[in-house]
Amino acid sequence: MTYIINVLIALSRLLNALLGGNPSLTLSSSAGLHFRKGEWIVRREVINALFFPQPDHCEIAIRLDDDRNQQAQQQIKSP
Repeated sequence: MTYIINVLIALSRLLNALLGGNPSLTLSSSAGLHFRKGEWIVRREVINALFFPQPDHCEIAIRLDDDRNQQAQQQIKSP
């Protein structure tokens, strides 16, 4: 299951990069961050609707991406 989730995260990051976003962020977290600036309102609503079992998916994705990026940095620093 972890492999499939990692592939889906990678595809989301690729899609975000292809749309001109930060390649370190998933499309969901990018939509959440843009929403905080008053942008991507409809995109955020569409993404949140796709992940309807999880309330406010885009906001949660911001925290998850931040955690993943910090874990990756720690793995690089550890011998």
